[in-house]
Amino acid sequence: MRKLPSFHFDTVNNSRNVVLAPGRVFFLFNIGGPLHVSFNIHYKRQLDTDQFQIIFHPDKAYDINFSSNNDTQENLHAMFVTLGIEELHELLTEDASVSNLFDRDFSKPYHYEQTINIEIRSIVKQILANKTAHPTANLFLNAKLLELLSLIFAPKEEINYQLCPFLKDNRNVEIIKKAKTILVQNLSENITIEKLSRAVGMNEHNLKLGFKEIYGSTVHQFINNYKLIEAKNQLLSGNYRIQEIAENFGYKNTSHFIGSFKKKFGQTPKQYLIKS
Repeated sequence: MRKLPSFHFDTVNNSRNVVLAPGRVFFLFNIGGPLHVSFNIHYKRQLDTDQFQIIFHPDKAYDINFSSNNDTQENLHAMFVTLGIEELHELLTEDASVSNLFDRDFSKPYHYEQTINIEIRSIVKQILANKTAHPTANLFLNAKLLELLSLIFAPKEEINYQLCPFLKDNRNVEIIKKAKTILVQNLSENITIEKLSRAVGMNEHNLKLGFKEIYGSTVHQFINNYKLIEAKNQLLSGNYRIQEIAENFGYKNTSHFIGSFKKKFGQTPKQYLIKS
């Protein structure tokens, strides 16, 4: 019988500093206002509302600092969890269907970021709201943390039909997937929700609701994030100038692309290339 993994859990208010030991995986969940995250000397990023990130280094400690503009100390809006990489692998390895996020041995530094879906947000809210000193409080916390991990590493297109009942109809699921395909095949165009709705034959409300449930982010967040990741890949290939990349992904001008790139990756494209 497996024992419970040794989680370290804590909340984040306005500012906080955490030293992440080598070989431990760091999960940060933000459901409040913008949270500024930095570690070491090169990484500085704003984690927006309803986003989480995972940070790991196999043999180096990270000095992680959080800060926000939230003036209300009692208004808990973020939490973090750390867990040893061996324990995390023990939890996941018997399930061959886990997310391809862990199709790697974690022998190198790793950073991952994604929008929080409504199920994960609900659990984070439950954890932050639970302030009881009852003897079962620790059991509750461990159960919720395990539930969080199961949602993070579950196959990405599993759907909670209780939260989004109209997706019980497979035709609606296929329409949402078609919408995603249209978006990623037309990255140079700035397709509006209205235009996408007409293209797939689904009203805007259901399209937005279903898209967020399946892909864990709004249409706007998804396509912006997708564009920037693809833009980064083109940048690293060395085959494109920055202006060309901006044009390839439908940015109105190069400065707009540079600003969006810096907001996501904490550096301008030129700075990113120099440090890569």
